[in-house]
Amino acid sequence: MPMPEVLFGSQAARHYNALERGPALQVKYFADIRLLAKCSEQQIASAPTTLQSLLTELAAQHGPAFQKRIFDDGKLSKTVVIVVNGQNVRQMAGLETPLGPGDAISIFPVIAGG
Repeated sequence: MPMPEVLFGSQAARHYNALERGPALQVKYFADIRLLAKCSEQQIASAPTTLQSLLTELAAQHGPAFQKRIFDDGKLSKTVVIVVNGQNVRQMAGLETPLGPGDAISIFPVIAGG
């Protein structure tokens, strides 16, 4: 019978901190935002507590073009729609929308047409 893996020191701390935080946030990108992020989705284990902190982290990770697409003078750009667990954040608390373990965030461009 195989022995269970034993974790020590900082490795154990990272493992148990991840367990305490719960499931990672799931972020999905669509259309041109997917191109700016260079991926279609990613998991965020750092546990940001608001949409603002998550988007700031993503902007630092994905660069100035991503940041410019998401933010407009520090506010949420009118050219994107962000949905947390199926609800548009503009109908919630905007950038102050709270986030928790396992939340699903989708970032879409505004699409118009007829």
